Amino acid sequence: MKKILISMVCIMMLGIQSVNAQIGIAVLHHEGNSTVFNEYSVAEAITAAVDGDTLYLSEGHFKGGFTINNAIHVIGSGQGTLIDGDITISFENNPTLSGYLLTGLYVKGNIVVNKAVKGLGISQCRFTNFGNLRGSSTSSFKVTDLYMERCSCSEIRLNPVEGGSFYSCSIEYVYSYYTTGQSSFNHCNISYVDNSQDSSCFFLNCIYTNTDSRTSELSNNVWQNCLLCKTPPSTCEHCWSNTSAGNLTIAELESKGYIATDGTVVGYFGGETPYTLELATPKVVEHNIEVDKVNKKLNVTLTVGNE
Repeated sequence: MKKILISMVCIMMLGIQSVNAQIGIAVLHHEGNSTVFNEYSVAEAITAAVDGDTLYLSEGHFKGGFTINNAIHVIGSGQGTLIDGDITISFENNPTLSGYLLTGLYVKGNIVVNKAVKGLGISQCRFTNFGNLRGSSTSSFKVTDLYMERCSCSEIRLNPVEGGSFYSCSIEYVYSYYTTGQSSFNHCNISYVDNSQDSSCFFLNCIYTNTDSRTSELSNNVWQNCLLCKTPPSTCEHCWSNTSAGNLTIAELESKGYIATDGTVVGYFGGETPYTLELATPKVVEHNIEVDKVNKKLNVTLTVGNE
């Protein structure tokens, strides 16, 4: 009997550990009903979704490489929701979207747009590249009224974008050749801009950290109240330079207005994961197991709280 009780205790402990491991699940909400999918079936859940549905993803590791072609909302839990692969956005008939299509996701891949869409919104996500596939200089379609906020990425390709708006984003590389519509960047931390004279962008309250000798990426754009790690060109208004921007204090940034309206500090003080959501996720925070030898039972007490 003693061996049996010990085995039961071990099984219970493994069960508690599995609760704390946060196994990834996807929950599809459709007209008040919910359907649960496992971490390997996100593509299946997206295929089952229709316009207006919401797909919630818990923390966990999800298989990517799926395509979104309906006006749904995919909401993750921030840094802990890992999508392993690309997300392709492909709509028919150039629809106008409302709300965010993607929120709170860590995409270990690209967000690829291959058809026209209006009002595409992405919030609090981390990904590698955004836009059409690299190697495509021009696009036969347009992504109009793109809205992206509190995202972190390696590259933004503006080829298909006409009138994009970026707020409180951390972006390594902005590529805007062959782009006709001017995009705006507000409270963003940007490392490098590569564009032509006819595809200039507008930068407001941004921190630009490129220190190489090239200056055309500055003069081809309009800058206002920006911190540049080189001498500001004539297109700058109320800009200032500081080659050691990483050493600026929060007080110095506050004095120049580098604080986003949602309280996010832009630039180096924004942290490595400014896209992370702070969600109240129920977890087992305390547990106790007692063996009742008289009645041959296990008394288990679990305390569930929010971390």
